[in-house]
Amino acid sequence: MRLLTNPGSNLPPELVARYNVLMLPQHIVVDGVVYDTRMQPTQTTVEHWARVATKWPETIGTTAAESITGFQQAMREGDTELVVLTTSKKVINSYASAERAKRTLLDSPAGKTVQIAIIDTGVTDVGALLACVLAGEAIKARLSFAEVVDAVEAAVRELPLAFAFEELTFAVKGGRASYLRAWVADVLGVSPILAFTDGAPSVVGRYKRRGDVAAALVAQLQKRVPAGRRVWAAVGHSNDTGRAMVVRDELRRVYDVAGCVMRPIAAGVYLNAGPGSLGAAVMPIDTLPWNPPVLG
Repeated sequence: MRLLTNPGSNLPPELVARYNVLMLPQHIVVDGVVYDTRMQPTQTTVEHWARVATKWPETIGTTAAESITGFQQAMREGDTELVVLTTSKKVINSYASAERAKRTLLDSPAGKTVQIAIIDTGVTDVGALLACVLAGEAIKARLSFAEVVDAVEAAVRELPLAFAFEELTFAVKGGRASYLRAWVADVLGVSPILAFTDGAPSVVGRYKRRGDVAAALVAQLQKRVPAGRRVWAAVGHSNDTGRAMVVRDELRRVYDVAGCVMRPIAAGVYLNAGPGSLGAAVMPIDTLPWNPPVLG
């Protein structure tokens, strides 16, 4: 059995290796130059692109052709049960592309010997990371293909992800916020909190820039996952591990955290989140049909 995803899931190299993940392509296009984000461009690089580009850089999800190539590679390497996790289909095309690739492959002679499950995590970045880790651990635990798929699909149904933006420059230029909203935020000294609802990001609250952003983020997560539950947690940050650790500590105060992963926000997401942004996600593990390990 093989896990496939793309860099939007923000898996660090050590987890890619641990779970033998086949990483599908995803690109950022800067003035016609295409960069493969599997190379994990840094946030500093993304900020440079934002400064010098004549047109705002664009994130391009995995195409159907790239998905087919990945599926075929996994099959050549002896894997006939493929679990493909994508970031939310409402923000990028990777899920639709994977579904097209699946139909094409299953209609071919080679498709008679393979099973493919395409799972929309409904989130992105560190939220999708948690879903991938769950799939990876389930595969390592030798659950059946159906059991792995059922566990991940159950988990993503209650997988909240929230982002706090410190400033809105990148969000405005990337088309996620209006200039008026940015101006109001600057005047009032507040910034928005975004959360994913049914796969789509929307503004769900705000916080004072001099206030407790960690508490504001975790309060949004509690709207989906009540305090006290046993969870895996993840924090995405903009090259600021100090602030990320404050969010991690708040998560530990509110939840029974069986491990927390902290990661710089992935390049494709950072194009919209920008400097000073923070993200947090929790995945309940107390109702799954098996007992996942503590994340180390």
